[in-house]
Amino acid sequence: MEPNPVPEPEAASPTNIEAEVVNLSQGAAAHVRAEVVRATQSALQHVNAGELEVRQGAIAQATADLLRVDQGAVGAAQANTLTIDKGVVAFVSAQQAALVNSRAAIVVAPHADLDAARVGVLLARSVEGSVTTVLDTRQAAVAGFAAGAAIGIVLWLGRLWRGRD
Repeated sequence: MEPNPVPEPEAASPTNIEAEVVNLSQGAAAHVRAEVVRATQSALQHVNAGELEVRQGAIAQATADLLRVDQGAVGAAQANTLTIDKGVVAFVSAQQAALVNSRAAIVVAPHADLDAARVGVLLARSVEGSVTTVLDTRQAAVAGFAAGAAIGIVLWLGRLWRGRD
């Protein structure tokens, strides 16, 4: 008599979670809606929470009143208060943003508190701390004006050139 083979466990698929409090460790979720979300070494696609805390994890898109990321990555974040420590974020829109030893592509916030942060484009009224930027608010405005003027000239020259035919 041959022993019955033990079936392989199926890989957990990302899930939709809706609850008051969500604690996730070494897991994944597609959509999470909760008042409090705490995730450690986890991957989240879309999160909507009052308070969201991620340690050594990744979030594709997050909306939260309070968002804290420690050694993690975020695609797009919208928050009232955002804190990222030793992390990476592509886009941030927040009332108050704090980045410590972190990198960001675009940060839009009335107040930014940055400590040893590298930011591609920074649009903020008030900036505190040490930051390296590619474009700050003034440089972004000048670059936008220059790009608009260049496009306008090209279009104008195109009309002149077509008018000669």
